[in-house]
Formats: sequence, C-alpha cells, structure tokens
Amino acid sequence: MVAIFILSLALFTGATSAADFDQYDLALNGTSNVTALHQFPSVVQVEFLDYWGWNVWTQNCAATILTSRWLLSAATCFSGPTYPSTRSRRIRAGAVYRHFGGQIVDVDFEVNYQRNVTNKTALIYDMSVVRLRSPLFYSNLVSQGAIIASGFQIPTGLVVNQNSSELTIAPVTIGVRLYPSNGTHPTILVGHPSVGEVSGDIGGPWFVGNVSIAVLSGFNTNVTWTDSIYATSISSFTNWIVSIAST
Repeated sequence: MVAIFILSLALFTGATSAADFDQYDLALNGTSNVTALHQFPSVVQVEFLDYWGWNVWTQNCAATILTSRWLLSAATCFSGPTYPSTRSRRIRAGAVYRHFGGQIVDVDFEVNYQRNVTNKTALIYDMSVVRLRSPLFYSNLVSQGAIIASGFQIPTGLVVNQNSSELTIAPVTIGVRLYPSNGTHPTILVGHPSVGEVSGDIGGPWFVGNVSIAVLSGFNTNVTWTDSIYATSISSFTNWIVSIAST
C-alpha cells in the first residue's frame, strides 16, 4: 500500500496570508528566481491531444500528485467529447514552462467520481483520480502533495493559493460556500481574486500552505475569471480518493 499525505489545517502552522504565501527559501539553487513550481512541485500539467485539428498536444488542465502513480484532478478533464480514450491525455511533470521540458507520462486510466460530467449539478462531483502508466521520478520540481483531511469544513475568508495557467501564483479569497438544495453533498467553494485578473487550469488545486483543499471545477469554463472562481472542496472526497490511490 502506498501512503497518501493527508493533513488537517488545524495542524498546519505555516503561512496564513497572501503575503506569507509569496515567501520561499531563496537559498534554493542559490537564486531568488523561484517559480510557482518550486513552491508547489506537486502540480503537474495535463495535456490534451487534438485529434480533430493539428494532432498536437496542448495543456488544458492540471492535476496534483498523490503518489508517483496517482494524480487528483477534475472529472471534466477526463470525460466528454474531448476524451475519446486515455490516448488523448498525458502528464507533463516538473516543467517550469508550458509544453516544454519535464517528465512526460501517459495516462493509464481514470476513476471519475461521476462519469460524463455535463451539467452544473454533476460538477458538484467534479473529481477524478488518475493512474499513470509509469511512475513519476521525484525531484525538487516533482514531489508528492498532501490533501485535506476528510470532513474538514473550509472557512470563508480564507486566503488560498491558485496556480494560474501561466504557472504563476495568485491569491484567492474564499467568499461563500455553496451546497445543493438538500445540503448533504460536497461543497462548492466560491473564491474571489485578490488582485487583477486570475485565470487557472481546471483540475488544478487550491493550496493552503502545501495542502490541497479544493480542485478547480470545470464550471469555470462558463464564468469570467475576474468575477468568481469555483472549486470543489476535497474533504468530502478524501476517503474515496484514498481508497483508490492507495493501491
């Protein structure tokens, strides 16, 4: 059995503000040129193969490393008409730039919490655990991430970090929590960019410190990034994630 890092924010004693999140050990590699990937090496790029166009690979989503063989992402990235088979997805890990460098690993299969996510109600369950065909090799730019403990309620007003589509970091403040009408299902977190326009990769994580607390939802394809950003809280899925990725 492979261990998955699960942490409670109650035990987390690291950064708690957007200013703190921007700080990093500048002694790394003897330089102050620290990238988002140096701070969050558990984030990988998810690339799509364009079958209907130029037959090229482009990055459209992101994911979090659970173990060397398992990732956490959004089901939106691994379902629907752009996903005819696993041959249309691959992972680029440890790459500071999009579409260049790093480790490229093919997807073996995905386990979506709810398959064929196509509507807003289903996006409440927009969560996917993805197995790679071969293991990742850990380095200072590729490492195992941690996810939030089961049942943890994310408070409003919390400042989280979101890795944008340009592999930079942007602080986002959680404004409200949305539930389905019966109140018994996972939480959708609504975040507001702290400064300017914020974009992000679907399937990518929201971090508090180095703990992933939410996955950026596919619902964001229908909203303006300058307005609100939607993410699915991980804590409702933690036990399910562990049951799959611990094998």
